[in-house]
Amino acid sequence: MKTQNIQDIYELSAIQHGILFHCLYAPESEFYLVQTTFALRGELNLIAFDRAWQQVVARHASLRTSFYWEDINKPLQVVHKQVKIPIEQQDWRGFDPVEQQKLLESFLERDRQQGFDLSQECLMRITLLRLTAHSYKFI
Repeated sequence: MKTQNIQDIYELSAIQHGILFHCLYAPESEFYLVQTTFALRGELNLIAFDRAWQQVVARHASLRTSFYWEDINKPLQVVHKQVKIPIEQQDWRGFDPVEQQKLLESFLERDRQQGFDLSQECLMRITLLRLTAHSYKFI
């Protein structure tokens, strides 16, 4: 953790303690993982899309918060000053719609299984799948 990138440090609430316990006890569980898929149609300015998400993260401290529990007396949540959300882009235009659907199902399963390291500065990720010239899946 880079101390120059720390905005605030807080103790966990009772609910957060419980969630952290469950996440550490059963890391393979998807109970606290939210995965959402959106269909986007039309022209998409990828630079503006990226900037918009970076602004959302910059504006909301909860999206810049990570958790620390190892080698300390009490678990803490750390709000970082700056966090860059990773946005992965994949081009699936070379696959027919049936194959794209199979790839999507496989991708979603792998993505869920990947989980999150709660001590990372960014506890969300975005993937943009390009399906046609003017259609995308946003996960």
